Amino acid sequence: MGRAIAHSFPVTFDVRQGQAFDFAITATPTNISTRVGQPAATFTLDIDPGAAVFPNDVTLTSAVASPACGTSGNCGPCPPVSTCAFSQAQIQSGSSRTHITFSVLIAAPVPGSSKLLLMAPFTGFPLAGILWLRRNKRSSRSKRIARSFLAFTVTLSCISCGSGLQGNRGGGGGSGSPGTPISTYNITLTATSTSGSPVHFAVVTLTVTP
Repeated sequence: MGRAIAHSFPVTFDVRQGQAFDFAITATPTNISTRVGQPAATFTLDIDPGAAVFPNDVTLTSAVASPACGTSGNCGPCPPVSTCAFSQAQIQSGSSRTHITFSVLIAAPVPGSSKLLLMAPFTGFPLAGILWLRRNKRSSRSKRIARSFLAFTVTLSCISCGSGLQGNRGGGGGSGSPGTPISTYNITLTATSTSGSPVHFAVVTLTVTP
């Protein structure tokens, strides 16, 4: 019987560990300046898993910091006296690259009902003075009295309105609101996989001006 012939040659194995899933998050714009009366300030988040898809759900949260929120600087998820929200609070597993918006709507000051009632009579006085002046065109003495009354009521109205606005800075009476404080707010937008990892965040700035 013939003898078996054996050959040998070197073989190289390249053993690699599986790469952990990861994603990137980018916010645009990174800075918005807004004031009372403008539409909501909106930031757009680009959350990209690259060539992969999200293997787990990803939850989005916000945290706001500002000197307007006291010594701790912690304002919570939104600036004070404002409304904020994500267009969607979670990315479902199996999703690919996703764009999500985060919007903040600031609030204007609202006078308290008690101050509005107090100011109402004084704001009507100038109109009464004008009507009195018109009815007394022919009398010089009546004109002088009417003009003096008109000047007095205008001054009184200005003082009354000014006092009402100054008082409202402290919260006002009734259902009044001071509105969103004028300040700069640093907002941290965080995306967290429900598996606990990875966690990524983007920081944006909202400046509220008078």
